[in-house]
Amino acid sequence: MEYLLRGRLGHVIREVVARRLPISGQLKCWRDVMPLFIKVTIEKCWGSSWSLVCDLLLSNHQYLHAQTYLSLLPSSYHGDRLYQFYLAHSLLLSDPDKSCDLFIGAVAMGMNEELYTYCHDNDDDGSCDPLLVYYRKVISLMEQVSSPPDHVIRIVVDALKLVNDSVLQSLLFKLQIQLNRYEAAYDAMVTITDNSSRMDCLRHFVAVLIDKHEWARLCGFPFSGMEDEVEDVIESRARSLDMTSTHSCYDLLYSYHVSHSNYRKGATVMYEAAHRTGIEVAGDSSMDTVVHLCKQRDYYVASLCSLKLCRHDYQWLVRPDSSNKEDLEVLSYDEISKEYQLVSAKCQLLWKHPEASPEVARSHMSSQEMMSLLLQYGLFDVAFQLGRSLRLSLDTTYDNLATRCVNLTNSLAMIQKLKLSGTSQSEYTWQWVGSNDTDTNMNTRETTVVDNAWMLLRKHLVLNYVKYQAIVARRIISMGTALPQWLIDQYKKSDAAGLLMIYISYNMLEEALLLATEYIDAANGDGPEYFGMDTSIATTWLPHNAFGCLATAIERTSQKLNLTEAYKLFMDKWNQCITNKISCY
Repeated sequence: MEYLLRGRLGHVIREVVARRLPISGQLKCWRDVMPLFIKVTIEKCWGSSWSLVCDLLLSNHQYLHAQTYLSLLPSSYHGDRLYQFYLAHSLLLSDPDKSCDLFIGAVAMGMNEELYTYCHDNDDDGSCDPLLVYYRKVISLMEQVSSPPDHVIRIVVDALKLVNDSVLQSLLFKLQIQLNRYEAAYDAMVTITDNSSRMDCLRHFVAVLIDKHEWARLCGFPFSGMEDEVEDVIESRARSLDMTSTHSCYDLLYSYHVSHSNYRKGATVMYEAAHRTGIEVAGDSSMDTVVHLCKQRDYYVASLCSLKLCRHDYQWLVRPDSSNKEDLEVLSYDEISKEYQLVSAKCQLLWKHPEASPEVARSHMSSQEMMSLLLQYGLFDVAFQLGRSLRLSLDTTYDNLATRCVNLTNSLAMIQKLKLSGTSQSEYTWQWVGSNDTDTNMNTRETTVVDNAWMLLRKHLVLNYVKYQAIVARRIISMGTALPQWLIDQYKKSDAAGLLMIYISYNMLEEALLLATEYIDAANGDGPEYFGMDTSIATTWLPHNAFGCLATAIERTSQKLNLTEAYKLFMDKWNQCITNKISCY
């Protein structure tokens, strides 16, 4: 009763009592007014002012008292829309399902003036749809008591059937995403009529899915007409995050583009990620460096694969750090592939030699510097692969490998001669021999460390024997070691004259005479297959100029007496060839 008399109802009661008091005469005490005051109070509480009582009780959170009061009202009030509204309000906490039914039923047949007057805001200019005013009031009441989102959704959905309001549409989206109902949230978002509100919800939608790592679900939505905005949101998030983070938004952006068959944009995203990783990430340890380099390598692979799916004339990118149009740098597929090969070589080097981390971790390392590091640590397989991919000269690589083979042979020979254990030396040499693939089982007893080293040289020389066999042969001979038989056989088939000139230049006249004599025999049909000669061709060319240089060298050498018999045999066969007019060059 105190609440009643302090509120609007008390003001109404006092006005009525004042009007009914006699005009003349003075009241001696409050007791004389009390009967009239009680009578008017009863009339107002159970009469036309019942709504003021309900409003007072509900505004003071007296929900149970309000329910009791409403149940005591005559049944004639029960069909009133305002009555249903008050009853729904009082049931919000105790029976939210019934409360929703009553709120919806209160305006099922439309609004009346009494209900609108109660619901509308004093600041409202009257331009809003009455139904919109009503539903906003209901939602406000539900928010005050923290009603479950499902019940608020029910009210919002019912409201949107009757009115079109972007605020309610945005609210429906927020409630659905709050409950992790992403499909329903997406459906609610695309129906928002106001473009600004829709974009705000879109940014929130993408951000939530990113934070919850729902990347597959995000890429599965079509986002019709909003593709650019989605891309901008993910791209901004990717560029704002550190490249050391476990989950990179670049991966998400790449997946988004690929899922929409936009392979060129996917390639651009992955290249940017690789570029940033190379510049920004520097590991605190060798393992960190390996991990980040491998991650950078994977970015390059994804970029190259995506570019390969594009048309040939679109297989190019613009370097991410090109700041303006004048400084634009276009990268072709081959140029990106070269960057990938360099990073891949770094990864392989660090996996086998973590101690090289300080040198490899540098972001700007030339291909020549990388080749030098690979040779320093004996990773010849990687060096050859990198050199061929980048089209670098392999002269130094072949020369270095040949030098290591000779040194290893001489080193182990010295150990055996001195009858030393050689355990530490073997372990040292296996560090580089074992880091390469010699196409054989290195753990078998049939092959030694030296065998495997020479097999490694042979494997790579077979791929480029014409171009680099002279470098290898000269290096081996210059170190005082005989050429391996497989290299001689290979050289004889490809360039016997070149081998002959090498023998002559290093004063190996005995080997030169033997080779020249065999060459002439092959030309006459005795073993032409050993010199790669085609016996079906009638004309056979002989290196008469090289033969002449050999004869001159023997005439001038002090070893002539030791070579007399072999020299006479060679000269006889050569003169016979000249007599038979075998073609020369």
